[in-house]
Amino acid sequence: MARPPLILLALYAAAAMTASCFLSCDQAAASDPNPAPSSGPVIIYHDYGILDLGTRESQDLEIPVPKHDKGDVIVEDSFRGNCSCIIGMVMIHRKDGTKTVAYGLPADQRVVGDGDRVVLRLTLDTRNEEATDVPKLESRGYLGFQLNTGEFARYESVVIRFDYGIRTPIKVSPVAHIDFGELPRSRKYHQVLELINNIEGQKIVWGAVHASPRSISARLEHDGDKTRLHVTITPHSEPMRQVRGLIAIGTGLDHFTDLKIPVSGMFCGDIQYMPAETLAYDLFDFTKKKVQFVNVVDHDTTRPPGFVLHGIKDSHGNDMSEHFDVSFKPLSGRQTRVIVKYLGTMGGMRMVGELTLAKVQGGEQIARLTISGHNTPK
Repeated sequence: MARPPLILLALYAAAAMTASCFLSCDQAAASDPNPAPSSGPVIIYHDYGILDLGTRESQDLEIPVPKHDKGDVIVEDSFRGNCSCIIGMVMIHRKDGTKTVAYGLPADQRVVGDGDRVVLRLTLDTRNEEATDVPKLESRGYLGFQLNTGEFARYESVVIRFDYGIRTPIKVSPVAHIDFGELPRSRKYHQVLELINNIEGQKIVWGAVHASPRSISARLEHDGDKTRLHVTITPHSEPMRQVRGLIAIGTGLDHFTDLKIPVSGMFCGDIQYMPAETLAYDLFDFTKKKVQFVNVVDHDTTRPPGFVLHGIKDSHGNDMSEHFDVSFKPLSGRQTRVIVKYLGTMGGMRMVGELTLAKVQGGEQIARLTISGHNTPK
């Protein structure tokens, strides 16, 4: 059958879209007898100005309750914001003078009646923010209402916009959060940070330095007007991989008694094998060639990322290299693909061996891979 002209295809598509639109609109009208107004959401605004790091400030904002005369208006029990430093407490001020915190209450206790008011206590808490100046920026959050009609319900949201900036009394340079990434257990990580007094005319009296967990140590060094923080990360033998630590330094300031520097990262073995440490040829005919590979990652950045073949031996220490062809393919980062091609030249019923890798020809063994396989019964 001949294809219709492109213009007809376009007309068919437009007609289908129009029909789909009519259908979806009809269905929406049937399921929601009170569609949301098209004038856009209500926006409530508050400007916190510039806050000192380590302080918190609260502001009560009255939130307009949507007009609704066909059923209950239920306020959500929590505020949703896009900033981790903001906390919103939703309160219902009843017309009899009582105040109810909405969080955790069932829906029937969050009904906003005639004469009731909804107040959002918006608290900006800078105590857990990092020690760096933040220029004034805009953030947003939402508080929703459910409007019931008995059989149907719809939702309306009020947008809460708030502007704020943070001024830190002590700047940490070049970063205020140490992320050491993946650290091999055979190495230490060391970083030096400069602590800068950001308060004009006031002297900082440095106190004790506390660091946790025990893999983190820190000390201060004073050189004239400069103060440097030396941080050392030493992996330990325990199986802990993910590290979430904190360095706290006394400052002698009233509202900012401790400078806190978060520490994060992961301890890992020097060599990582993906997906596993075994080249598993499984069950196959030993007279046939077969290829397997393993991706090997060397996390020790003091060495080059690549490898060379160190040797292939069976479980008795006999050389097996004549039965395999080994090649290497560099991948992203410090990852190398080790491709091992079996040449189809072995006898017996089992293949058990070990392939070892080095960094340079004749160098020491750095990594090892187990070789396993079973011959198909004749």
